Amino acid sequence: VARKMAECAVENYKEIPEAFSLAENDGGGHCECPNCRALDVEEWQPGKPALADRLAVLANRVKETIGDRAPGMVLGYYGYHQGELPSVKTKLAPGIILGDVHNSYDLFYHQKEARAYQLRILKGWREKCAQVYLITYFHGMTWWSLPFSATDALTELIKTAAQYPSSEGIYVGMTYRHDAFGTQGNEYYLAAALMWDPRRSTEAILAEYYEAAYGPAAAPIKEYFERIGKSYGAWAGTQAKVAADECHDDSWVVPTYEPISRRCDELIQKAAAAAGDGDAALQRRVKIVADGWEWTKLQTDTI
Repeated sequence: VARKMAECAVENYKEIPEAFSLAENDGGGHCECPNCRALDVEEWQPGKPALADRLAVLANRVKETIGDRAPGMVLGYYGYHQGELPSVKTKLAPGIILGDVHNSYDLFYHQKEARAYQLRILKGWREKCAQVYLITYFHGMTWWSLPFSATDALTELIKTAAQYPSSEGIYVGMTYRHDAFGTQGNEYYLAAALMWDPRRSTEAILAEYYEAAYGPAAAPIKEYFERIGKSYGAWAGTQAKVAADECHDDSWVVPTYEPISRRCDELIQKAAAAAGDGDAALQRRVKIVADGWEWTKLQTDTI
């Protein structure tokens, strides 16, 4: 397998000399022959082996087999699924980058054991590898683009990764609707600002965002998002179940928005009134938030 992968990488180098992926396939179904199983150190889940060491052995062998036939090319793969736990016996050779995946961290943050497990993985890879970059579909793989404010969780993820010299960078996939400014603009802004300078204060960044975007309507818009964040956190910490496939069902929608619906209506009305004498751009930004809230109420009522 290592020889075949090395040949593919060398061939690929002719067209894409920068990098080549050795990532495992989604869905499991990996080899369980004695030779492969001998590389596995512990269980990932009951009955399923952790594959981190066998994947690291494969990557190192591919790198060695390529030799000097693809100078400057970086190899990479994901530390996720059955390969998410940090390797125990094997260190990656120079020139191999590990992408550790932390999806649905907005949910894990509110659950003590799940949060500790995710942080163990994040810190462990950075202590074992010379080059690691963080990948997160922060709200999971199937997101509704509803209004959100998981800013504490987002801060923890980015600032923790930034503590390690081995961190190469971060990819934050916030939603599949990349124009969802009215429902997640606060998180977009925070993620961008922290990735640019993780030393900055989250409170200062958010204050900057609300004031710059909403001016006289900043206070009600800020309270609106904060109430949503607290309501979701209360559900996530007491009622949520961690899904193995990292996908969001609709179980969180009604418990998050229905209890605060009346107050959110009031806050949106206050924001619109405050923007009434402002310029057209300000009024437009407030209307986008208001439209996001109408979308949220439609979804909640439908469920």
